[in-house]
Amino acid sequence: MGYSKQAVGMVLGLCTATAAFALPNEHFQGKPEFKAGDDLGAFVWHDEAGQHVRFTTKGVIPHKFSGKICGESVSDLHPHELEAADSANVGPEGHCVVFEMHVDGGVDGFDFRVAGDVVRYEFHQDGGAMGAALIRIGAQSHHPADGSFVLNRK
Repeated sequence: MGYSKQAVGMVLGLCTATAAFALPNEHFQGKPEFKAGDDLGAFVWHDEAGQHVRFTTKGVIPHKFSGKICGESVSDLHPHELEAADSANVGPEGHCVVFEMHVDGGVDGFDFRVAGDVVRYEFHQDGGAMGAALIRIGAQSHHPADGSFVLNRK
């Protein structure tokens, strides 16, 4: 069975695009520096306790952060300083954390464990895609290519 050059090109293009957004496991190690009220954005890291996600705002200007994080399976989800309007839940099939945080000067977030070689992150801010400059990953504060990125543990 043969494939057209166009079909092969599309598949290679998709693979290349996906690989460009993948970050290696070592980029996620250690907590990035941030301070509530001084920093705006998402802070993501991994340590011996599992995965961690925090959101902060600069000053008391409110922002809504939402999205999902998916892997083979999610367990041990624990909220961090969530208020009544905030949510972080494991989806019905147990593969994703789905979240919505309303932050105005504090720190909101959650901790969890995720199984699998590939973990997909999708972050939104105030109803649109979150800018890569506002996402800091690991102790070195790496930035992804955009608000949707992949942790590659392979």
